[in-house]
Amino acid sequence: MISIDTARERMANAIFKDWSKDELDAFVKSMRKFADALDAEPPIGGVKPG
Repeated sequence: MISIDTARERMANAIFKDWSKDELDAFVKSMRKFADALDAEPPIGGVKPG
């Protein structure tokens, strides 16, 4: 039985196999920006936990 992390890695490898380095770099940068925004701002209509 494969681990969840191994399955995720296999899926990501299949999805990203045809992406250029520039495309992958832009995606990673955008995801980092998105994650930082989620961390900095409370969700709409809610309060930041913690």
